[in-house]
Amino acid sequence: MNEKNLKAWTYFLKFQGETPADTTKTLSCKQPVNDEQAWLELRGRLLKGEALPLDASMNAAYLMLLDHQEQPSLILKAEADGFYVESDIEAYVPEADMPKLIEKGRQFMKANMVHEFASDQMMKLPQPPLCKAAVKPLIPLSKSFSELPIKQDFLSIINERKSPRVFANAPISLLELSYLLWCTQGVKEVIGNGYATKRTVPCGGARHEFETYLSVMNVEGLPCGVYHYLPMEHALECIREENDLRAKTRTLLCDQAFAGKSAVTFMWSCVCYRAEWRYSIDAHRIILQDIGHVGENLYLACTSIDLGTCGVGAYLQKECDAFCELDGEEEFIVYTAPVGRVS
Repeated sequence: MNEKNLKAWTYFLKFQGETPADTTKTLSCKQPVNDEQAWLELRGRLLKGEALPLDASMNAAYLMLLDHQEQPSLILKAEADGFYVESDIEAYVPEADMPKLIEKGRQFMKANMVHEFASDQMMKLPQPPLCKAAVKPLIPLSKSFSELPIKQDFLSIINERKSPRVFANAPISLLELSYLLWCTQGVKEVIGNGYATKRTVPCGGARHEFETYLSVMNVEGLPCGVYHYLPMEHALECIREENDLRAKTRTLLCDQAFAGKSAVTFMWSCVCYRAEWRYSIDAHRIILQDIGHVGENLYLACTSIDLGTCGVGAYLQKECDAFCELDGEEEFIVYTAPVGRVS
């Protein structure tokens, strides 16, 4: 990347602390720019992994890049050969835009099932796969749930359901994890010659557009790492083993400490086209309703075996997608939930 062009496009704020939050020695280094297209090009290149070159004027641990309108956009971290994207700042919204965006959000929430369209299903286009296929060796899971002390009084489960944010430093068993996975995405039956699955949760049109990923930190019989659930086989595959996931999981969930103290954190992705194939432009509100069913099943399943969970909607989108090795376009994380033994 040409550094001269880079400086002509960009504003910088220099952080000299050990973390992006430490701005006690912040210095400004502004380079005026009015070219939005040039900024978008630069931002895209940085997000794809290109580095901002180092030079003597950028002697800082972190940089905040401001966009062409001087609004925060990216945090970059110094490495040996340049500054690389640490996080994408998506939360900033100019105050003047807030009423318009709130109204847009409210309109999205309203039922508007009067669109006239021909969905891909109506057009007889091929149906997408019901779930992702395994790419790693399978780790079979047991369904011998009679071995678990499952509460039978449903009303007591409803009354005892909470959202704990304090977990004991104790493992959960592989059978307990198997039970939670079955209760949230288990396949009971494949129907219609492979057209759909009946699962343990309801879903619009039986599309079941979600995949389950796990940040495993303290599960008996499983090395720490990132896992993917295969509902057809009721099995796991290990995407990769990785130690020291506690700090990373905490960071991924916007630095919420209890996430890093969980035994396992569920991360559900959405493969949108499974729902879009049937519902087209009306799919996305339905998708968000569907993930609520999944989350509530996890709450009730945890309560029934004296575990706890707390659904978390505050997470770093791109970082979570990368953590689960997703493309972030056709499949991306939509909900998370740390699970642990309740203190």
